[in-house]
Amino acid sequence: MSDRVLRKRPVKVGASGAEKSPEKRTKPSSSKKRVLITGFGPFNGVGNNPTQKIAATFKKEKNKYLKYASFDTEVQVLEVSIAGCENVTQEFQADVYIHMGVNGRGTAIQIEEVAYNNMSFRVPDERGNQPTKVKIFADEPLDKGSFSEFDLVGVQQRVNQKLGGCSNITQKETKKKGEKKTKEEEPKVILSKDP
Repeated sequence: MSDRVLRKRPVKVGASGAEKSPEKRTKPSSSKKRVLITGFGPFNGVGNNPTQKIAATFKKEKNKYLKYASFDTEVQVLEVSIAGCENVTQEFQADVYIHMGVNGRGTAIQIEEVAYNNMSFRVPDERGNQPTKVKIFADEPLDKGSFSEFDLVGVQQRVNQKLGGCSNITQKETKKKGEKKTKEEEPKVILSKDP
């Protein structure tokens, strides 16, 4: 599974391709924006998923890391399955979803700039589902990209500055340059358009 941005109006299809109707839920009356941050549990031989540990730390020390007056933040660890993701989005209707995932080939933290309308799993999820070329949103074309409204370049720059990496570099630029960088020059966070 990969980090994906979910929209506010979820018209979804299941692994079988059958359309699911969006759940009718009422949003709490709070004027705060609701944010859901998720990590994932064990998956495909990764017994200790690092995102599970990060999410547990956020949840345990919520007031230290996630204390913002204008946000109501929930942190969950999800089962790596279609059902696990659907269950949490039905339970917690959020304005913003932040899913953390693991890229075994990654060399830095990756912020995905694009979420594609395509459920194609390289390996089966924890419940044995392995869809290929299945739409997530039934009313949108397969592979349509959804772009974040956040200033991701700004987020990348601020995090890299705080972590001591170079402040603005994309995955493509890293590959293009190809030169060896010192630890201080290596980006800690990169932007990625890869699915």
